[in-house]
Amino acid sequence: MKRVNILSAEQAAELVHDGDTIATGGFVSCACPEALSKALEKRFLETGHPRDLTLFFAAGQGHRDGTGGDHYGHEGMIKRVVGGHWDRAPKLGDLALANKIEAYNLPQGVISHMYRDIAAHNIGTFTTVGLYTFADPRNGGGKLNAATTDDLVKVVNVEGEELLLYKSFPINVVFVRASYADEFGNCTVHREIGPIDVTAMAQACKNSGGRVIVQVEKIVQGGSLDPKLVAIPGIYVDSIVVGSTQDNEQCLGMPYDGALTGEFRIPVDAIPAIPLDAKKIIARRAAMPQVTYVAEMHKTGDTITVKRMLEDGYMTIKVQTPCLLTCIKELNTPRYMSVAGIYSTYDKPLDTFNYESLKDDSLIDPATIGLKGSPTNIFKSFTPPLKGAGVILEGDGKETCEKLAGILAEKHII
Repeated sequence: MKRVNILSAEQAAELVHDGDTIATGGFVSCACPEALSKALEKRFLETGHPRDLTLFFAAGQGHRDGTGGDHYGHEGMIKRVVGGHWDRAPKLGDLALANKIEAYNLPQGVISHMYRDIAAHNIGTFTTVGLYTFADPRNGGGKLNAATTDDLVKVVNVEGEELLLYKSFPINVVFVRASYADEFGNCTVHREIGPIDVTAMAQACKNSGGRVIVQVEKIVQGGSLDPKLVAIPGIYVDSIVVGSTQDNEQCLGMPYDGALTGEFRIPVDAIPAIPLDAKKIIARRAAMPQVTYVAEMHKTGDTITVKRMLEDGYMTIKVQTPCLLTCIKELNTPRYMSVAGIYSTYDKPLDTFNYESLKDDSLIDPATIGLKGSPTNIFKSFTPPLKGAGVILEGDGKETCEKLAGILAEKHII
């Protein structure tokens, strides 16, 4: 088996050429290939190359402090960014807002699937995800500014179903991070917070004829890694770079913690209590058990027994309080008002409050009322296209039933 090339970060940066499409791994502050991205940034600042790169990523990367995606936030270095989450790299955002780069925001999960479709040499990713949203070409196609004109998303019709096609494109270079690599390039991610997209990214780049460069903590003897832990087989890897301890922190600014990888669990009573604030309240609500389509429920102490409706029947489960239940109408028997009760409401006072009646209250801030106080900016509003006319089948014989079954089967409903 051929031994993998072992390079310095500076040597790896030389493998990126002007005009390349580079995909970078990482998830927010975790698993970012900092040694590689820093070396590439340094090379550009010193030489002006590589230029006009296309940066491709699913999850946002960095701490909004010059790390992660911000290493690429220099005018001239980047020509185009196609990303699923921009918040972590404000320098890239500033370039997009200033119309100095082409900028696309596509759904993060779709980009994860695009890696696989690029690896498979498919023409793109077909999905309903993004229909009628900002990713729909009828509503911008994910373009973020006036400098962005090419359509990367197309509306298509497949077997009568409207889908979006996210077009594939070749990837020339991939920067990803792993934990250990052996002498033959097999890489594990057992000390990272998760495998994320490293396998699909490496496959996509390799099948595009590109260069896969992996940053690791250390290189070990060939054959000594547990094969079940290998996330990037050596056949996909062109070069390995050993990063510094700081560049290989599990999360930016945080050393390795086995509790985040499932290596061990911390006793609950060993975790210090978090002060009660808005974040803690939100976290508590997010962590509550949630049960949907509740048809019946019975509470015994802190336990609620729930009958939950499914597509083809019901299931009974038990859940601890506090919890969130969403119910169907069958849960309650309607309570109808008496005739006397209805007539008595005519004589009841009805107070109506609006802005004019409340504007002088000390709790009312005009800057937070109506559109001024809304955090939502409406880019465009439109009505989804009307569906075609339905089909009426007449008759009650076997032939009509078979025809109906054929139509449903053709549309994959049954």
